[in-house]
Amino acid sequence: MPSNINSPKVSVIIPVYNVEKYLRECLDSVVNQTLKDIEIICVDDGSTDGSGAILDEYAAKDGRIKVITQENRGAGVARNNALNIATGEYLAILDSDDVYNISMLGKMYNKSIQHDLDIVICRSLQLDEKTKQITKTNWTINKQWLPQKDIFNCNDFMEYVIGFCVGWTWDKLFKRDFIEKYQLRFPALHNSEDGMFTFGALCVADKISVVDDVLVTHRTNAATRLSERRDESPECFIESAKTLKDFLEKNGKYKVVEQSFINWFVEHSYWHLDTLNLKNSHEIEIKLKSVFEEFGVFEHIESYFYYPNIYDKLKFMINNVPYCIYRSLLRVAEPASGRNSHKVLNILGIKIKIRRKI
Repeated sequence: MPSNINSPKVSVIIPVYNVEKYLRECLDSVVNQTLKDIEIICVDDGSTDGSGAILDEYAAKDGRIKVITQENRGAGVARNNALNIATGEYLAILDSDDVYNISMLGKMYNKSIQHDLDIVICRSLQLDEKTKQITKTNWTINKQWLPQKDIFNCNDFMEYVIGFCVGWTWDKLFKRDFIEKYQLRFPALHNSEDGMFTFGALCVADKISVVDDVLVTHRTNAATRLSERRDESPECFIESAKTLKDFLEKNGKYKVVEQSFINWFVEHSYWHLDTLNLKNSHEIEIKLKSVFEEFGVFEHIESYFYYPNIYDKLKFMINNVPYCIYRSLLRVAEPASGRNSHKVLNILGIKIKIRRKI
């Protein structure tokens, strides 16, 4: 048990919604951490399964666990409610179907204390719930974009600070005083709320570092994940990006990180369109065109973009052909086997050259 329950080293925040299948494994990974001086704040976001009973069971056995409940309002609101009562020196924000390595908090906290860090990031594994395959996720920290120093901040790589890592929170530790100084909170959205909090924090932090160890296992293809229900609220990623831009402008950082922001938003938008249900894509393209104009995306030349091919595809689809049609055509144009070739399709007078493998 913690030596000083009123001032724990780390507050672990876990929003919970209908995850009874995975919740015990998640909680076990937290309560058994080598770092014992922690508080664990679980927020039951209106669960309708057995998650609430599991939380009560664990809280009865471990005095470090606090359980608060709310009507179902999403993970962002749940995290904010926990942030409002957290007392730890540092903050860890974990998804309720992910799992910590037993030494995660200890390693992250020790590095943070040693260097007085605002944010520290670790590496992770990915567990596919459908196939049970575990893979390394080297892409979650883009090493080629990191500054050549152990402790860094936005000014050391302003072109890449948004996007050098993924915008989720569960592989990071945040100094609570730093979060409160900037009044960082999650937007009240049903998905995509992490980016505003994480990237906003990275852009204003004085000291950031990386623990180059795999310390978290992230579950994918789980039916409970909020991130896999984006079709219900497909515009959330746009609203989150607008909120992030407003935060950066308020803190005098937007012009500093504008290229990084624009590149991240272009790539992020393409990923969302590519993974949304086809029936939702056209209305999002219309909205995206307006937002791209608002953000000045089309004003930049091709060399401004880190992935020009993605920018070109996205610009084409939101200015010309609905992506649902474009994506369907790609599938129609792809034959079974053979050599590389191209197919030119003429739609409403617009010629589309599609590279294909045949």
